[in-house]
Amino acid sequence: MNPAPNPPPQLRPLPPESVGTFGLIVIGDEILSGKRADKHLPKIIELLGARGLSLGWAEYVGDSPARITAALQRAFASGDVVFSTAASAPRRTITPASARRARWASIWCFTPKPPR
Repeated sequence: MNPAPNPPPQLRPLPPESVGTFGLIVIGDEILSGKRADKHLPKIIELLGARGLSLGWAEYVGDSPARITAALQRAFASGDVVFSTAASAPRRTITPASARRARWASIWCFTPKPPR
C-alpha cells in the first residue's frame, strides 16, 4: 500500500516590506527580432503575484556579451532580486563569464530539460 502523496505547499503572501524589489532580465535576439514571443515576463509576473509580490522592473537585452554584462552590472548594483531568462540558448547566452565580467561572484544557471 502506497502512502498518500503530500499535499502541495500553500503559498502565503509575503509582506512587501520583507522582500526587496524584483527585476527581470530577458535575453535573446529572437525576442527582440520578433521571431519568438516573450513568455517569460508574464510568467514571472504570475509566479510573483501568486505569492503576493510584484515585479519592479524588466529589461530586454540581445545576445551581445557586452550588453549582457552591462545589464548584469546594473542589476547587481541595484541590490534587487533579479531573475534572468534566455529565449532559446541559455547555455551560450547566460554564461558565468558574463557574470564574472560584471564583478559578480557566482550566478546560478538553470537549463530545463527539453520535453520528451
